[in-house]
Amino acid sequence: MVLVIGQNSTWQKTCLLPQLKSGEVNRIDRVIFGAAGKGANAARGLKLLGKKPHLLGYTGGINGDRFINACKSEGLEGSFIPLEDETRICTTIIESCGRTTELIEPSPVVSNRARAAFRQKVQKKIPAAAFLAITGTALPAEPDDCYKDYLIQAKSHNVPVLLDSYRRHGARALEAAPEILKVNRQEVEELAGKKLSTGVSKGVSRFKVYKEMIEKFGIRWIIITKGAEGAEGCDGSKLVRVSLPAVKAVNPIGSGDAFSAGTIASVLDEISEGAVIRNFPEAFSLERAVKWGAAMGTANCLNINPGFVELPVLEKIFERLVVERRE
Repeated sequence: MVLVIGQNSTWQKTCLLPQLKSGEVNRIDRVIFGAAGKGANAARGLKLLGKKPHLLGYTGGINGDRFINACKSEGLEGSFIPLEDETRICTTIIESCGRTTELIEPSPVVSNRARAAFRQKVQKKIPAAAFLAITGTALPAEPDDCYKDYLIQAKSHNVPVLLDSYRRHGARALEAAPEILKVNRQEVEELAGKKLSTGVSKGVSRFKVYKEMIEKFGIRWIIITKGAEGAEGCDGSKLVRVSLPAVKAVNPIGSGDAFSAGTIASVLDEISEGAVIRNFPEAFSLERAVKWGAAMGTANCLNINPGFVELPVLEKIFERLVVERRE
């Protein structure tokens, strides 16, 4: 079982229209509803790849009920701590030209009682987990060290952790040395406090920054998603780069979460059923993990539904990826 912590559940509304005109009346051609948020999207990707995700999050109100029912209809197992406040709605507006606009409602505030129940559920689920994914931001009123505490619990049971969070709670969790830190370029620059170099701009060597972060926090892998430019992975001794085929994105929402799912699934595919990971990452391939992550992220952006991947599309994308390794 892969325990996916995604506190900030979302009832997703995706609107399709020819063109969004500011200050005018806009008529929508099509609306798609569904369960989303980083946790749900990652869990959905893991299920597609044959893993057994268990999503742990907060839900509240009518939108929370919609979220839970949608998860059940997809066969996504989960535990959801009830809140008095309503689960937020995130609205994605997609124009026919491919431009997307995001409207994100404020997150609900968690109560002391709900927070205690969530912590108890984490403690109960972690011993049976093969992997822990901590995704997205924690809810308002959660203590700064909540993610760090979950990580420490996972380590006490030899459960490796992928951290896909970089703001206050995610940055604090780095102190507990997650095995994998998965971030995008902007996020790693904020965490490192340095501007990274590119092929056309000056900045600090990316490999140098990645290696410094690995040594500072005890991370084993740092994986950086770069949108259409692909992705990179570093273990402190080598830099792995994955170049993507040219595709026309339909909906990029959820691609980073699908990437996380592909990374975790790749690692789990390299161990025997029921085995415990005790010496991550020596026995596992960074190249393979980054490639599967990139394939999942790319396939996701070709689906109008956020967080959804179709296997035939995934297989074609995977075959077209180019992986480079630099020592």
